[in-house]
Amino acid sequence: MSRRHFLATTAAAAAAFTIVPRHMLGRRGYTPPSENINLAIIGVGCQGTHDMQQLMTREGTRVVAVADPVRRADYSKFYFRGFWDFGTGVMGDMGCHLLDTPMWVLDLGYPILV
Repeated sequence: MSRRHFLATTAAAAAAFTIVPRHMLGRRGYTPPSENINLAIIGVGCQGTHDMQQLMTREGTRVVAVADPVRRADYSKFYFRGFWDFGTGVMGDMGCHLLDTPMWVLDLGYPILV
């Protein structure tokens, strides 16, 4: 091997180590892509938004796509007396589910008069 060939090979090898990124050499502080979690979330509601925020705090987790996020709404303008004024609505549903158990326990039978 000539001196010229040796110097050229050594210079090329030294240059390769300066160009190669640190993840190729296994340096500390680098997380390989196989250890990262990429999330794509569809149909995010109120609970899903909270879960997504908790997942984003974990190291190695990334949210890359979100579809159908929950919209913020001003519920103070909602007509809350609607369930009283229009048929059974919520009150009828609550009466069906909440009053059923006491009637069984007290053995009251079916109501005759409402």
